[in-house]
Order: sequence, then structure tokens, then C-alpha cells
Amino acid sequence: MKKITALILILFAFTGISYADIVYTTSDGNLGTIPINSRTEINTPSIQYSGVGADPLVGSYTVGTTPYVMVVDRASDNAFGDTALIFSASDLTAPSASVTLNGVHDTKTFAGSYNGRSLFFASDGNTSIIEFDTSSIDIPINMYTYAQASGDEGYEPEFLDMSVGRTYIFALFRATPDKVELFAFDGQIKEGVSKTRRAVIRSDATSLSALASNRYAIGAEEGVSVANINSIRTIVSTDYPVAAICRDKDSGLYFAEQSESGDVYLWHSSYNGDNVKLFASLQGTSDCQLLRHSSYNILAAMIGDSIYLYDMSDDGLLASFSASELGGIPLNIAVSNPEHDDGKSSGSNCSVSCLGAIMIGVLGFALRRKR
Repeated sequence: MKKITALILILFAFTGISYADIVYTTSDGNLGTIPINSRTEINTPSIQYSGVGADPLVGSYTVGTTPYVMVVDRASDNAFGDTALIFSASDLTAPSASVTLNGVHDTKTFAGSYNGRSLFFASDGNTSIIEFDTSSIDIPINMYTYAQASGDEGYEPEFLDMSVGRTYIFALFRATPDKVELFAFDGQIKEGVSKTRRAVIRSDATSLSALASNRYAIGAEEGVSVANINSIRTIVSTDYPVAAICRDKDSGLYFAEQSESGDVYLWHSSYNGDNVKLFASLQGTSDCQLLRHSSYNILAAMIGDSIYLYDMSDDGLLASFSASELGGIPLNIAVSNPEHDDGKSSGSNCSVSCLGAIMIGVLGFALRRKR
């Protein structure tokens, strides 16, 4: 076995292929990695680069078959937009480029398209979603700025979350304290076209994650719902607000709920609400983040001052790292070599019609209480 492992590593060295890392940023402005070669070979975190700016946001994307890591300095004092450092995923010790994200202020999140041609940035500064071509990340090619519906004027709209699926770019906006809207952009960011679906959804929605088959999961203050562009249903009710949500490697999802005292509960649920089980109870802060990497069957959870890695085959804890081991309090996590599923792993099981080109309400219902 050792000879086979050594041979694989030698082949990786000659082909330029490397295993994926969990990359993270810290409150001290550091970019670090947790190397993972398999579920059982997880190495000590190390700082790769220092000086990524204040309040850094990290993410990854691919152009063709080449992976990149981007760190956005959300506190950069630039009148044109936030500053982004671009790293080759194979060398995080120095950025290969620094760009100004023109028109993007106070980046909330960003994600790459499945075809590797676009990067989508959610801008808190002007409540917009801005699209860039990955071959030239400086001048926007498309942009949507949230427009309030009639009767909503007088409230300051808020961007909540964005997730990029195989076909749709999903986005959540809070229009008023009692109204949240979901947008489903078909393929690229457009404004005022018939293929952009806009609908009112549950008013307590806080986060979302694109799933397979053009479905998405909505995390809310009182539960998790799964939907496609035509229907929605609540699959589980929660006792506390959902702080983070992501798809698992198969037909289910993970979510974290957080109590007022700061306790964070991590759950694994199937789409039909069965087999919901707690696999950790941790003390955290308001910042929680979940991500998966199916190639290594790993779920990474950033909760409070620590990062935890779980085996998705049995939800077992593989490793945990504190702020002292990470070189600072973690702010964001990503996978250095992102992956995308084919979007065909499961079919829709939604039943209550709610979404369409015309705004209509959603009546959520709980199928079961887990406590």
C-alpha cells in the first residue's frame, strides 16, 4: 500500500495534479490550508500567505481545468470596488494577480459558474449581483441591482445569500422585514427578461444552497425547505435559526442551527425529512459555514473559532483545529480545487406549488419535528 501511495504522489508531481486542500482566511489577514489527501490523511494547518487585507473572504473557481483561489479584501478603501487577490491553487504562497472588482462593494459572497466562464459576486454595498468573465476579472459583463416592487418603498433592501447551480443562479433578497424574494437567473445575470423568475418565499428565510436537478434548499429561522423553480415544501422544522446549509455528496443536506446562547447543532437530513440526526453540539458564534468535497467524502464546518472535518460516509469526526492551530480565528473556508456535480443525482420530490414568473406566496408546512 505504501508503494502504491508513493507512486500516486509521484504521478501527481509530474502531472501537476494535486489533492484538494481546505483553504481558510483568518481575522489576522492570513490565508491558510488544511491539506487533505484522503479521509484519514489530514495534515496540520499551515499559513500560506499573510497580508490578504481586512475581513477577507475566500473562495475558489476553475477556468477550464485550472483551479484558482481568490481572496477578496472587503474592507479595501477603493472607490471603484473591493480588491481581490488571485492565487493559483497549486501555489498559495503569493498571488499571481491583484484586481479591482469594479462595481462590487462589500462583497457578501461569490461563486463560479459550472462552465468556468463566469464569476458571480453579491455586493452588499449596492444590493447587486455582478457577473465577470473569468478571463478578465475587472470589467463587469452583466449586473442586476435589486429593484423593489411597488409598495415596498421606504424599506432598505438587504441581500441575504446566493448559490450557483448547474442551470440557475439563485439569490435571496429581503424586501421588507416581512418579505423575502428569491430570484432564479437562467444561466447568466439578466434584468427584465422572462426567464428570470422572481417569487416571494417564506419570510424567515436566511440562506440557501443549490442542490441537484435545479433544486435548492432554503435555510430559515424555523426550518429547512427544499424547492425547485415550481414548488416548495418544508422538510424539517428547527428549534433555532439555520445559520448555514449545504448539500451532501448524495441525496441529502447538512445544516447548522444556532441557539441564542451560541450553541451550534449540526444535522444531516435526507430530502424527505427522514434520518435527521445530530452529529455534533458545539459552542460557536454568529459565523457558521459548511462546505463539502465529495472526492474525499469530507464535510468541513467552520464554527466559532474552530474548523471541524467530518467523514460524510458515517458523519464521524475526522479532525478539529482551534484558532491557535489555524494561526488565527477563521473567517471563511473554501476548497482549493472546486468540484461540481452533474446535477442529475436525484429527482424532485417537491409538492406545494409556489414559484413562477409571477410573485406568489408560499405556505410552508412542517412534516415533522425533530425534537
